[in-house]
Amino acid sequence: MKRENRILILILYSGENELEESLKVLKNQSYKNWKYKIFSYLSNKKAHDTLYSYIMAQASNFDLFMKLDADMILINEYVLENIVKYFNANPNVDQANFAVHDVMSDQDIMGLLVFTGRAKWNGGDEKLFVDHSPIIPGRRLLVWDKPAPIAIHSANPHLFQAFHFGAHRATKAIQRGRSNKKWIQSALQWHLLYRVWVNFQMTKDIKMGMIMAGAFCVWKGEVDLDIDEYKNQSLERVFEKYKSLDGNTTHQVLSRVWKRALYRNHLLYFLLWPKIIEYKTRCRFFTWLNNIFWSHVDVTDRHS
Repeated sequence: MKRENRILILILYSGENELEESLKVLKNQSYKNWKYKIFSYLSNKKAHDTLYSYIMAQASNFDLFMKLDADMILINEYVLENIVKYFNANPNVDQANFAVHDVMSDQDIMGLLVFTGRAKWNGGDEKLFVDHSPIIPGRRLLVWDKPAPIAIHSANPHLFQAFHFGAHRATKAIQRGRSNKKWIQSALQWHLLYRVWVNFQMTKDIKMGMIMAGAFCVWKGEVDLDIDEYKNQSLERVFEKYKSLDGNTTHQVLSRVWKRALYRNHLLYFLLWPKIIEYKTRCRFFTWLNNIFWSHVDVTDRHS
């Protein structure tokens, strides 16, 4: 008889407004064999390094490990149940990156990571793209389709959270000072910011406006590159200029320069469109192929 999978959910929290709702939905899950741990107010790199070390230390105590950012709310009460089913149906997978729906840009993005206990991480100096892949014996898959999207991202950020989000995304888009740029990542980040801008123009939602303001300030060089901490002084200082503005005023301020800069940089997305389409198609193909192969294979419990 197969033993029920044990899940450890690791939450990274830096004051996000959605944490209470995220925990509420988490505690209402149909699947009950799980625990959670919150890592609070760590820098971006330290938070991820701490999380990865903790997974490796707990590898013998749990079967699956979910990295849940505090601004993510599971989409319904069956998410954990569906994740367990997914890994049971694909026992050769050791890392799955599930798409989530980003509210501010109104698009699905990567993502929510789930690992088996076989994942191992080496330390590194990367400070921006800190979700580096572990060493695993099995497959890693990006899941764009069912059961994804499995969470709602950035549903109700407070203003500084939104400002920080925009600044962080712009830093990933611009990658200032990097000799070896990740161009696909840059294009995807510019596209997300563009989508937020389009929504902001229609709604004048001040939270979307703060995302745009944060991104604009990184583009202008008003915020230093080390913006991965909420206590970054340059980020807080620049935020003071925008926090009292309403949506319409913020749009008027940003429209003068930012609109042209954003549209110009968004061209990178169209230049790399064939590679982006190939990347997403390949992800879907290998996920489909893996599901087809393992659906015909009778496997024993890998944890027995």
